[in-house]
Amino acid sequence: METAAEIIWLDTVDSTSDELRRRIPHAENLTVVAAVEQTAGRGQRGNKWLTRPGENITLSVLVRPGNDGIPPLKASDAFRLTACTALSVAEYISSKGVRCSVKWPNDIYCGDRKISGMLIESSISEGYITDSIIGIGINLNQTAFPPEVFNPTSLKRITGSDYDIRIESEILVGILVKNLLSFDSSSLMPDFNSSLYRKDGFYSFTDCSDGTTFEAKIDKVDTSGKLHLTLKNGRSKSFSFKEVSFII
Repeated sequence: METAAEIIWLDTVDSTSDELRRRIPHAENLTVVAAVEQTAGRGQRGNKWLTRPGENITLSVLVRPGNDGIPPLKASDAFRLTACTALSVAEYISSKGVRCSVKWPNDIYCGDRKISGMLIESSISEGYITDSIIGIGINLNQTAFPPEVFNPTSLKRITGSDYDIRIESEILVGILVKNLLSFDSSSLMPDFNSSLYRKDGFYSFTDCSDGTTFEAKIDKVDTSGKLHLTLKNGRSKSFSFKEVSFII
C-alpha cells in the first residue's frame, strides 16, 4: 500500500477538516488536505486553533478503518485511534531531537508547553467507525503567539531551526499512516501510557464538575480513554474527557 495519498495543498481554507469533510463523497482513503493558511481551525472543547499563515503544520487526514490494510475499529474502541495519532505526532517531534509527552487525552507537550493538538471526528455505522477525519496542528516556525493561546511553544523555539511545512507535513503523514496499519496492536496502550505527561508522581488537578482541586498521580489511561488517578488518600478515581483538567 502507498504510504498515503498525495497531500492536497490549499493556500487558504477555513478548516482543513471541514474542507476534507466536503470532499468525503469522492475522497480516497488516506486523502490529506493541508493548508498554508487556516482561517477557522478548530481544536478540542470548541476552541479555535490559532496559527500564523505559512509557519506551522495544519492538515487533516481521512481514515477509513477496515480498508487498505488499516484494521477495522469498533466505536467502543475509538480511543485507540486517538492514541495512535498522539503517538505518531510524538514520534515525529521526537525525530527532531525534541523530548515530548502526551498530555491526556491528545495534546503534545514539550515540558509544560503545548506544541501540538488534534481533533478527531468520526462517523459510525452498525457499531463500527466508517470514517474519521484526523485534524492535526503542530507549531513549527511560529515564535510569537497571541495572549489567548495558553503556554505555547514550537520546534523553532526549542531548536532554533527553520522548517519547511510541506516537507515536514509529508514526514508526519508517513509516520501516521505507518502506525495506522497496526493501531490494534497490544502494545498501543502500554506505549501510550509510557508516553504520558506527568505520568510519575503527584500533581494538581481540577474536578470540572464542581471546581475543586486535588492532588493525584496517574495510574493509566484505559482503552476507552478514561484517565485513572490515585488520590493521596489512596482512593482511585476515573475521569472521562472534560471531567478533569490538569493545573499547570
